[in-house]
Amino acid sequence: MRISRGDHHWSLTYCGNVHPVGQADELLAALEGCVPELRDALDPERRRGPFALGLWFSAAVARELVASPRTRRRLADRIAALGAEALTANAFPYGDFHADAVKHAVYRPDWTMRERLDFTLDVAHLMAELPLEGPIQTISTLPGKWGPASATERETMVQALGAAARGFAEIEARWGRRIVLGIEPEPGCCFETTEQILEFFTGSLFVGPEASLRHRHLGVCFDVCHQAVEHEDVAGSLRRLVEAGIPIAKIQLSTALEIAEPSRDAEALAALASFDEPRYLHQVVARDRRGGLRAFDDLHEYLAVARERDDALARCHFHVPIFRERHGPIGTTQAALGAALDEVVRSGLEAHLEVETYSWGVQPERREGPLRREDLCSDLGRELRWVLERVEGADVTRG
Repeated sequence: MRISRGDHHWSLTYCGNVHPVGQADELLAALEGCVPELRDALDPERRRGPFALGLWFSAAVARELVASPRTRRRLADRIAALGAEALTANAFPYGDFHADAVKHAVYRPDWTMRERLDFTLDVAHLMAELPLEGPIQTISTLPGKWGPASATERETMVQALGAAARGFAEIEARWGRRIVLGIEPEPGCCFETTEQILEFFTGSLFVGPEASLRHRHLGVCFDVCHQAVEHEDVAGSLRRLVEAGIPIAKIQLSTALEIAEPSRDAEALAALASFDEPRYLHQVVARDRRGGLRAFDDLHEYLAVARERDDALARCHFHVPIFRERHGPIGTTQAALGAALDEVVRSGLEAHLEVETYSWGVQPERREGPLRREDLCSDLGRELRWVLERVEGADVTRG
């Protein structure tokens, strides 16, 4: 759905990786689950255009759809019947994103492996056949690989991403559909900070004879939670990317957990421990009183030493509802998300906006029972409404 502010316009959606989807029929059912309710609640008079979809295809679902023109047509027809459009796709998780334990498996295959390129091209071909009113579709992907990358691995990734750009150019020539792949920095990966992604694009990815083609089809998916966990000034990071000429394909609207002075706040630290769960990786970056940063791969690793450290602030990669400023004694990075949205409005940066709180089923208060459809739809509606109100009322004098 569209948001307008002055002469600027944005498309807003939520990320479909919140829905467990193991086959194409489950994807069709997921569309029926919340989309009609959200559309009717947020845009009852249909003034905001088609309901934008943030689709997630696992590799298995993508292969099933690629192999079946009939099923692809069913999907396209269902999207059209819902008054929706296929705005963006999440091609970061390759396998079962709702398995009992995902953790580091979400980063494989990575961009040093042929399977990642093939999967990404499958998703792009699927998106090109689905309804779209606007001029551009976007797809998000992981930032290279988990952990540091050697020079050889970096060159392999450059070549693979270049091949993706060529594949996207062929899709545009055939279908008239421009698709942009957004590389999504994340804590613990080889490209986790804005500084690293700037160096990769300007020093490797956007150089050479294919630079203009890559610039047309490659960019950044900026996840606000991730960059807040890195203790970045997210508004400043967005400005730096724009000033460097790096396309921002999509901004994922998300918030992290944060605790001030954790070693001195036993109540908050105990509450943080309740978020330690076995499915997803919850990286922590702690800032000491001298401004130094230390990263921990998962929440339990930080909890084991938190009382011994004298940190000024710790932030945890756990996507929590963006409409909450606090979770009891624990804070969130909602202020950073607000600053990012203010910068988007102030600058007129017209990236796709996608709420990405995929972790409803592992929130402490939800973990013991089933994730009911009516609860999920209600919470997604609250998140989307929070964004609508924030963008339409943003202070454009900031910055």
